Amino acid sequence: MPTISQQKKLPIWHLIVLFAGAVYLISGCFSNSLWFDESFTVGLMNHTSLFEMIKWSSYDVHPHLYYIILWFYTRVFGTSIPVMRLFSALFAVAFASLGLTHIRRDFGDRIGFWFTTVTYLLGATLTYALQIRMYTMAMYLVGLTAIYAYRIARGEATKKNCILFAVFSIASAYTHYFALFTVAAINVMLLVRTILQKDSVKRWLVLGAAQICAYLPGAYVFRLQIKTGGADWIRLLWPDTVYNLVSYHLVGDELYTFFETTKQYRYGGLVFLALYVLAGIVLYRRTRRAANDSDEGNTAKAREAVRWSLYAYFGVVLFSMLVSLVREIFYIRYTMVLFVFTVFVIAYLIATSKDAWKKAVAVILLVVLAAYPVYGTFRLAYDPSADAVTDALDDKVEEGDIFFFEGADVFVATVRYPDNMQYYYNGAHWKVENTYRSFGPNARVLDSLDCPEINEFRGRVWVTRGACYDYLMSLGDCREVTSTGTIHLKNHNYNFEFVLIEKGMN
Repeated sequence: MPTISQQKKLPIWHLIVLFAGAVYLISGCFSNSLWFDESFTVGLMNHTSLFEMIKWSSYDVHPHLYYIILWFYTRVFGTSIPVMRLFSALFAVAFASLGLTHIRRDFGDRIGFWFTTVTYLLGATLTYALQIRMYTMAMYLVGLTAIYAYRIARGEATKKNCILFAVFSIASAYTHYFALFTVAAINVMLLVRTILQKDSVKRWLVLGAAQICAYLPGAYVFRLQIKTGGADWIRLLWPDTVYNLVSYHLVGDELYTFFETTKQYRYGGLVFLALYVLAGIVLYRRTRRAANDSDEGNTAKAREAVRWSLYAYFGVVLFSMLVSLVREIFYIRYTMVLFVFTVFVIAYLIATSKDAWKKAVAVILLVVLAAYPVYGTFRLAYDPSADAVTDALDDKVEEGDIFFFEGADVFVATVRYPDNMQYYYNGAHWKVENTYRSFGPNARVLDSLDCPEINEFRGRVWVTRGACYDYLMSLGDCREVTSTGTIHLKNHNYNFEFVLIEKGMN
């Protein structure tokens, strides 16, 4: 195996592709648009105490590492929405760079180049590079875990590689629970290979013990979240799940939304399920046949790595679906932690094709598939409605004002004003009090409208029309001052209206 110093110098046009892709991703970061999950992250970053941030994030369904690193990042660079969005984009670029560093080192220039290129061509990359969530960081860490596991399995079990494998595995597990499932699958694959090769399992036991011990605090939090967490939107649906399995890494959920409007929606699911299974079988059989060829070098190694990628990808998908029969955990967005396997397989297929026209067709197809989601992503990011909240409230909200609202989606607006108290009326009585404290040090959840926090307040209240507005006006000491009108955010189609009320100031 060549060392970095023994590799050929990286061609300049490889660097041009990496840089151009970085510019492309970063160009979408300067949007003030938020959706609910992003506002949750923003709210956590508004906590000035790291301890408080960790405490309240423990009530979320995701681990802590992303939030902790982002918290330190925002202490240096600030908590503006574009700055936090840039954090995700940089991890997406780091993920793409694996092609020109680690993948190139292990499998050669061609596969490395196409790994980077395919990363930028897939629509899902842009989608998650622009979200203030943990997915691009999880993609990167799982990718590194898989790479160092491969090196160990291929006989490069140096102390450095073993340590890096364990570090990236643990970091992955602390970033997303599907990443935890993935690194568990990778460890099982390492064990199986060790046994088949009739090697000593001592190294595997040492690495496994180190990972388990390091993850014990996370396992404790995981147990608490399993007991208290849950979301009614996480479910297996026919045929929605099938459409997303086929297309999500390529174009997001555009295929699902397109076919949903057709009469063939349910029957089309059978066709796509057959294609999904057939593609996995064909790829597997192709790599099994190739393993018996006389082919040597990078291509032969890559074929074996493709087979392992299929094991990991389908293993995690099937495991999570089986668990979902008992408790729903499978959600298509979570499969983004498996993105490294999708990208690597596609890069392998393009790079090892001997016909230039096939490569051209593959690239054109990827560009065509990405065109619509890319257009949609940029259109939403820079739609004028992205600034609707700041346009309506920035020059009007004053120190001492409070927000009083129902509908948790309104946090996408109030989270921008962390110094003002935010009272969310939980009329549905969901078990969200501790979770929604994550939205900032001044966020509170009310289970009743008739409460001291509201009744005894004297000052200006920004209230949403509905039950909260009606209750305030029934108290007799409130005067309506002005209204923002309906604030419409095209990103996730949020609509709400704030009314400014002076309470007890007559």
